Amino acid sequence: MLSRRTVVLFTRAPEAEARAKGLPAAEGTSLFTGFLSGWKRRAAEADAELLIVTPVSTQAALKRLFPHETVAAQNGDTFGARVESAVALAFERGAASVVMVGGDGPPLDLEELRAGFAHLEQPGGALYLAPAEDGGVNAIGVNGRSKGACASVSWLRPTVAAQLTDAARRLELALYVGGMGCDLDSAADIARLYRQSKSVSIWNPFRTLLLAVLAHGRAICNRVRVAPASLARLVLQPRAPPVLPFA
Repeated sequence: MLSRRTVVLFTRAPEAEARAKGLPAAEGTSLFTGFLSGWKRRAAEADAELLIVTPVSTQAALKRLFPHETVAAQNGDTFGARVESAVALAFERGAASVVMVGGDGPPLDLEELRAGFAHLEQPGGALYLAPAEDGGVNAIGVNGRSKGACASVSWLRPTVAAQLTDAARRLELALYVGGMGCDLDSAADIARLYRQSKSVSIWNPFRTLLLAVLAHGRAICNRVRVAPASLARLVLQPRAPPVLPFA
């Protein structure tokens, strides 16, 4: 059984995520593996269990990558149904508070994640959101008295954060909104994220991995100004995956 705090990692396997985002295969896989490994550590630091929920097609790959974690198959005909099913599974397994995150971005700051769980542990219904710059969310947290908060959301739109905020108001849920963040939606984001990674704490550990994607993705490389020597060092090195920041 899971602990009373659960992080639901709603994701594809790293190689499938890299392919879907249009990233170079080896470097993109290393980057997304770093994100998932980071979430594994962050969940443990927040005294939460990790429940990985993935499409059936990548379940076996994630089980090989995380043999000691629970890896469940997504269930549902629509994206919204799969999200609700994943949250419901965590509650069925004994969780009292659930924070759902994606595998296409780095783990939240530890203090933010702890604050989100602490908010969800109050007696009444509560909702926690970590909004994304594009209008979506990087994390959604619910407790046992707010499980229906996501039921009416139109997903995959740039209004998800606003919809969830309205739902909290309509259902009279205590709402905690964390810091604004961003995830990696496509190859076009790599250059911007690399530029930001020096000053944004959650992205900083992934600078080398982001640079590796830039170095081996010619079309992506053209979108960012990176010191030629930095790129050359990576291009001339063997294409072994970079060291993961959370390994």
